[in-house]
Amino acid sequence: MADSNDIKAMKMYQHVDRVYNELNAMGYKDDGPVKIEDLWTFDQWHLLGTPALDILIKKLKLNSTHDVLDAGSGLGGSSRYLAHKTGCRALAVEMQPDVHAVAETLTRRSGLADHVEHAMGDMAELKLVNRQFDVAIAIMMLVHVGLNRKKVIENIAM
Repeated sequence: MADSNDIKAMKMYQHVDRVYNELNAMGYKDDGPVKIEDLWTFDQWHLLGTPALDILIKKLKLNSTHDVLDAGSGLGGSSRYLAHKTGCRALAVEMQPDVHAVAETLTRRSGLADHVEHAMGDMAELKLVNRQFDVAIAIMMLVHVGLNRKKVIENIAM
């Protein structure tokens, strides 16, 4: 898998702290609570945004009984959205330390920490032993994994 330095060559992954500028521009204080809906304009790092997730919810009939693995979760927007809309639980896995840290902060500030757990790691190497998931999503992540795609898919399927 490309290491996090290679990913940083892409503009969208640079200066992840810009998220805080967006929140400040909306009138949010530095570490106070945020409305989940206000995050949706910038925390969905995949094509089609929340409408794509609405399709996913409908097609998979996601609900509060489901556990979701979000591989390559970026800012955790998909996990938070799914948890908010369905009550499911999600594990959001991101390999970039700065992105992971912001994702955890946004989840805490949006009040969804009881439904969304964050883990930092490379899905090509991470072993999620003793964890079972009803659904695994890897929105856009498989585009970035290059030659390790098969290994990532095997780890997700475990």
